[in-house]
Amino acid sequence: MSKKKQHHSTPDGHLETAAEQLSHAEPMSAMKRWGLILVAIFCLVIFSVTPQMTQMFGNLFSGGPQAQATMLLPDGSTAAITLPDYQAARRSLTWEARFFGARTPEEDTESILAYAALVKLADAFDIEVVDEELSSFLQMILAQTRQDYQTFYQRMGFSRALDLESLLRELMRIQKLGTMLASGAVPTNDDVLASWSKRYSEMRYDYLVWSSDDFADAAAGETPEIDVLSAFFEADLTLQQKRVLENEEAIAFEALVLSAEALGSDAVKGWADATVPEEEALQGFYDFRRYSLYQRPADERTPENGIVLTREEVGERLLRDFQLQRAAQALLHGAREVADLSVYASERGVEFLAETSPVGRAALADLDRIGTPELAQLFQTETGSWMANVILLSDGMAIVARPTEQRDRAMPELAEVHDSVVDYWREHRQVVMAREAAEAFVANLPQADDAVEGDPAVVGADAFLAD
Repeated sequence: MSKKKQHHSTPDGHLETAAEQLSHAEPMSAMKRWGLILVAIFCLVIFSVTPQMTQMFGNLFSGGPQAQATMLLPDGSTAAITLPDYQAARRSLTWEARFFGARTPEEDTESILAYAALVKLADAFDIEVVDEELSSFLQMILAQTRQDYQTFYQRMGFSRALDLESLLRELMRIQKLGTMLASGAVPTNDDVLASWSKRYSEMRYDYLVWSSDDFADAAAGETPEIDVLSAFFEADLTLQQKRVLENEEAIAFEALVLSAEALGSDAVKGWADATVPEEEALQGFYDFRRYSLYQRPADERTPENGIVLTREEVGERLLRDFQLQRAAQALLHGAREVADLSVYASERGVEFLAETSPVGRAALADLDRIGTPELAQLFQTETGSWMANVILLSDGMAIVARPTEQRDRAMPELAEVHDSVVDYWREHRQVVMAREAAEAFVANLPQADDAVEGDPAVVGADAFLAD
């Protein structure tokens, strides 16, 4: 059955079709059109909204983040601790415990608000962490963990060094604030004396001191028997004395050295990658190596310049060092499979060095041409295995190395350090003599007839009167 078409008649009796009626309809206003567009956009968004968007809309309609707490700053102004501030403080508490061990990261509201308040105070006092402070802290951490910088920040969960440094600056600001507040709360001498006077009315005493230095001459005149000295050597040396006497850990190693001059030779060009790196790769290399390769000379450092050279100041060295590291990594990859390193080095156009006699840890930095503290990483490398990373020197040299022999710290035989042990024994004898003299003095003080061991000796004035 077909539907009937609807018609409307005009005053003059003419019937209008639906199409004719639409042709006479009024056009939609601009306001209605924009309203329908906004409704359509809202319908699209509402079905894909995220928690972050929900928070944004909530802040938008409520006039901003809701304050979790408010605090009065030293200048009299009020600061609000918002939900984002609260969440950031909770994360910072966890990171602070990992880096400083300063607090147990508790989840209670009071601890988190207290930390957020410290952040607001640090902002109010304009507390900043300069490059020297950050560099010193990073060097301390790397020395403790014995890791290179890239390995360290990646293991901490950061993809870029700058992200870690930004977090550390914020945490160190709060540490700096705590030190400042603590120093302002240290009691003065007058405060201490006033507190002491409330507890004690008066105390007068005389005392005698037997200093070990007073017995230096007497101890110097004694010479220990060998059995006495052996017993002292085995059992009575202090940890510091043992540390001084121990043979230093040392290591022998082999190294392949690639210089900037060799990088331009035909032999090296035959196997080294000569492509120009992308800008992102150069920037990442600069961020990673800036504290180890591009520190500003000490006499040129100012608060404005900082301790690190800018990329513009580094100039062409950056590309040179990048290419040195890339070539050295390729050199290292090939060296793992060869038996004769000297032949391999000759074929590749690089220098082969071998330190066959173990070198002490302290002496590694003073080796001719290749000396650097970074060679100490060899002590964490298994004998016969190559170091995982390339050592770059600021004068345009790349080193890959592997240990061939390692000697641990160990106490020498008594005969090797006889004279030093005798000196330590005499120092020990000075202390013993001083203690014996003090004990003899106390033993000769008069005691009451019924006194037992441990009772104080009471000497009246009559004991000192002349007969």
